[in-house]
Amino acid sequence: MVLAMLGLLALGVPYFAAASGPGGECHAEGDGDGREHAGEGPGGEAAEERMCMMAEEAHMFGQIEEESENLSFSGRFVEFSLSENMSAIEDYTMEVPEETLLLESVVWGEVTGATYTVSGAHFRLTSDEVLVDAHNNPAAILMVRVYDSRDVVYTLPEGAKYTADERFVNMSIGDLEAVIIYVNATLSAEGGTLTFTPTSTPYHIIFRVVPAEGVAGHMWEREYTEALKIRKAVGEMRIAISDGEHMADQFAYRENVRMELKHAERNRVRIEVSGEGEGGVMLLQMNREALQSRVRVYFDGEEVKEAENLGEVLEATGEEPLYYSEPAEKGSQYFAVYIPHFSTHTIEIVGVEEWPLADYLPYIAVGIVVLLVAAIFLALRKRK
Repeated sequence: MVLAMLGLLALGVPYFAAASGPGGECHAEGDGDGREHAGEGPGGEAAEERMCMMAEEAHMFGQIEEESENLSFSGRFVEFSLSENMSAIEDYTMEVPEETLLLESVVWGEVTGATYTVSGAHFRLTSDEVLVDAHNNPAAILMVRVYDSRDVVYTLPEGAKYTADERFVNMSIGDLEAVIIYVNATLSAEGGTLTFTPTSTPYHIIFRVVPAEGVAGHMWEREYTEALKIRKAVGEMRIAISDGEHMADQFAYRENVRMELKHAERNRVRIEVSGEGEGGVMLLQMNREALQSRVRVYFDGEEVKEAENLGEVLEATGEEPLYYSEPAEKGSQYFAVYIPHFSTHTIEIVGVEEWPLADYLPYIAVGIVVLLVAAIFLALRKRK
């Protein structure tokens, strides 16, 4: 093997990072709040549906479908309805691995100028007073942000259990676990009713499920939920790439953090992350077919050291970036990237092509012959 390596070096056989042809645009630009989402690109609706189907199979995200005229929405992972006057979400339900009611209702009350949009994996309601985001992914993320002094009331399903402290609520619903994170608010609980009251505005409440065992990335999702509780999680992005098209579902957990998918094609993804304050960890999920088996991660153009395990990244506090990656079931790959501090940074993931040994066998053979001839020549000279 050493002789083969020397022969390759002597002959200048390349070892390179590969990137395939141009990638399509299949995601929407953000709208100023740091919570961009999947949407249509040049590939149109057909491309969007194809990408969502692939992402569903990999347990990444899926298309949200609206049932005509009754304000009901459903997808591979979540299902819910919107009240007639758009004052509440009702029957927020997880569909994988089996149907489980997560929240009976989330009520924010009457609002002015309410409209909603559905794009890819993302539902959004906007109004003068409230912003609501729901994501059709295995974490069933639901965020309510309030700009005035109203309360928001969560009603839990029968049988749900919970414990609460001043920053989050731990929940168990059947075999599922979930967390509610609240910022700039206080909580009062009575039975299965949780009431959040602002201490300052805007305030926001984030609901996130730990996907059940059997769902791809169960361990990763659990660990990242724990990081969210201690404010170490900054945001997540799930990216599907295939046939020159791409789609992303993403969510920033911190109000002042923005994430933007700048480039996506097979074996090369570039993300810009900006914000203020202390560092934290970003979670990424990609379909495995979009990457070579070996990858390199770059932070602001410098290669990042790979950690020994996920815990090392989630517990990092130093001044150097760090990452860890691991394949999950159903054909996806997870990445955790530690960002030491915030300004504007670029994270790039590059698939590295393995040596295609069969293609280089002739070069290896020539290299070995050259080395053997040189060795024989040196041996004959010594005898003289």
